[in-house]
Amino acid sequence: MIIQKLDDYYIVKVFKEKLDDFNPFDKSCIEQLFQKILKKLLKNYSIHGLIDADIYFDRLYGMIIELREVYDYFEEIDLRIHFHLDSVFLVEIEYDYFNKMNDVYYYKGKYYKVYDKIIDGPIIYKDSECIEIMEKGIHL
Repeated sequence: MIIQKLDDYYIVKVFKEKLDDFNPFDKSCIEQLFQKILKKLLKNYSIHGLIDADIYFDRLYGMIIELREVYDYFEEIDLRIHFHLDSVFLVEIEYDYFNKMNDVYYYKGKYYKVYDKIIDGPIIYKDSECIEIMEKGIHL
């Protein structure tokens, strides 16, 4: 599990190998996952109040979770969780590699590939960004 603090939110990356038998429809699985995340997060950061959690789930990658403090006027932590279960993750790739691959998109001067285990690079995971790249970009 990797936790990063960006300007006004936190990014948590949970790789597929760490998810074991995670079931997004099982309340106890979700509670166990967030207990681990919040314990790790509270060691380094002071968070409290109402927190929005957007969970982007990809079968090959795992999960990317965005946590935002929405309302911080009380000491407890209250989560509002939004699942994006059918997400497609894209990876930005270099020009040299796109000739050897399938599912490559060209958009605004960059090349993107649907995530698979072979490629490593910056991950695009938000539904709106991926859909824009896949619909408005050129499929090569």
